[in-house]
Amino acid sequence: RERLGVRDRPLGALDAVALLFEIHTTAPGRLGGTHFLSPDGFFPLGVKLLRDLEELRMAAVRAEDLAGADHWTEETVPAETRSRLQSLSFFYEEFYARLRAAGFSTQASRFRAVVESLDRTLFPDADRFLLAGFFVLTKTETALLKTMLGWDETELLLLEGAGLESVFEALGVPPPERAAGGEGAEAGPRISFTRSPDGHGQIFALNKALEETLNGRRRVSERQVIVLPAAETL
Repeated sequence: RERLGVRDRPLGALDAVALLFEIHTTAPGRLGGTHFLSPDGFFPLGVKLLRDLEELRMAAVRAEDLAGADHWTEETVPAETRSRLQSLSFFYEEFYARLRAAGFSTQASRFRAVVESLDRTLFPDADRFLLAGFFVLTKTETALLKTMLGWDETELLLLEGAGLESVFEALGVPPPERAAGGEGAEAGPRISFTRSPDGHGQIFALNKALEETLNGRRRVSERQVIVLPAAETL
């Protein structure tokens, strides 16, 4: 909204399902035939349908790719599956078209809009970008990261573990060189975990851990962080 000047209003899940129900009642080949014709009956199907449509949108799937089920044969795709894909194609195209026409957006459509318009000049007041929290990347997320990693000021933070190579491969960047072990190697952060039964226990454990630091002359280092397992305990 601030950088791109987009004024679409976010559409909540309930309103999105209501829009899908409106499309469903006018669809040429309704899902479930004569079933799901009441709002209550359609609601569980609508919630699942919305989730599927948003995942397809994030994966940058085109409506024509789904509509291509018309050309698949019975040997490659069963008739029932072809019918469902064709219905999904209708919903996919109709839902996002009506969404745009009414001036609304969903999380996936906003993400797509950002990726398609993202440019370094949108952030003249920022001198550093840190990207973190990604795991399995959708096609749209991959496009976003690729764009931002092309900027000199961007850093991507990833936790070392299984599947990391596939992330680098998707982004088209070489894995970073690992520091050699032994003397002279850069030391990693010192991490300690403290277990407690509840939020009150965390407070007592934290007081105990900081007792020596707070009672002594040493001040707490700005390079130390305390990470809580849940935001509401802050």
